[in-house]
Amino acid sequence: MGIVVQTCVFDPPYHRCCYPCGKCCDSICAAVCCYKKESLPYLPETNGEYSKVLERLTARGSTFHIWEGQPVKYVKRWSQGKPYYTDLSDDHSTWARPKGFGMSPKNAKFHIIYSHGRREDITMFSPRWRLQKLAWSLDSVCYMYEWPGYAKSSGLPSQRRVYESIRATYDYIVKEKKIDPSRVILYGMSLGTAPTAWLASQVPVGGIILQSGFTSICRVVSSHCGCRGLCACCLPGCSHCCDVFDTYDLANDVKCPVYILHSKSDEVIPFEHAEDLLEAFRGKIYKPPYIVDDVKHDFFPVQTREYVENLKGFLDFVAEKCQSGFNDDQKASAVTHIPSRTEVADSESSETSCEVSTKRNKTD
Repeated sequence: MGIVVQTCVFDPPYHRCCYPCGKCCDSICAAVCCYKKESLPYLPETNGEYSKVLERLTARGSTFHIWEGQPVKYVKRWSQGKPYYTDLSDDHSTWARPKGFGMSPKNAKFHIIYSHGRREDITMFSPRWRLQKLAWSLDSVCYMYEWPGYAKSSGLPSQRRVYESIRATYDYIVKEKKIDPSRVILYGMSLGTAPTAWLASQVPVGGIILQSGFTSICRVVSSHCGCRGLCACCLPGCSHCCDVFDTYDLANDVKCPVYILHSKSDEVIPFEHAEDLLEAFRGKIYKPPYIVDDVKHDFFPVQTREYVENLKGFLDFVAEKCQSGFNDDQKASAVTHIPSRTEVADSESSETSCEVSTKRNKTD
């Protein structure tokens, strides 16, 4: 049953018409399927010292790719076959090669592993451009890894293979590049929040960021079907044989700070999932979560100054934690206590009782 659920979950941007039967060759896709030849995926090129693509193997031998973006001020892009240069500090572009282009990247404070959503992959420009800008703004190296079955990777996507890919990416950073685990930040978006939480439950990391996260796949489905609360297997804390990507049940094993971003108007993953995650990660939540209104799932305001400043604040907190250690007393003072729903209900009941008592005293 879990395999059937996984088949419905994944939606690769390319070769969707061939999944889950497998990828067909370029010529067949161009001639038979609904996608044209030129729309097939191509890996991003390596741009000097500031970005590159690496091919890696998972523990079980599946091939996947990692895009790595360095914190540089200027990047080169192309338009009509001609190169132009963009200043990431102000988004100003010019045809002339700036003097600062090609200079060594800034010293990276953190290494951010980004887990993309179900309809993104490493070949798409938009998520890589967003990460390249984040790399400069946050003084960090950003990595985007590819899921098996997506773009140029081998095999078909599954929960196990996605987990193997993010673990192999982590091993590349920690074991090959010799980066301290406390400087590794995991950033998951939508479906990518599940492998993010899973890896944080398995290995030490500095912190995790969950954007538009969910409790589990079956609970997302139940939220849209209107049966939330009617079916026990759809409730938080309940494991079921058909469920996959169960983030809620992983919360107890996550020991690092957690930062949650969500929209109250998310039409794909309802806001109630953010509330459940806040309760599951209670005691580990960094400050109040970043909650926005009137924004759809695919249009979270990731280009705004407020968004960048919030992430900077989280990384500064993690950096301070790494320098001073993180015992229970510091943890209690550093993170914000998020009251559970029971505590909120008890508080409201207490306030109501106080109001009634006050009115009686005035009447007397």
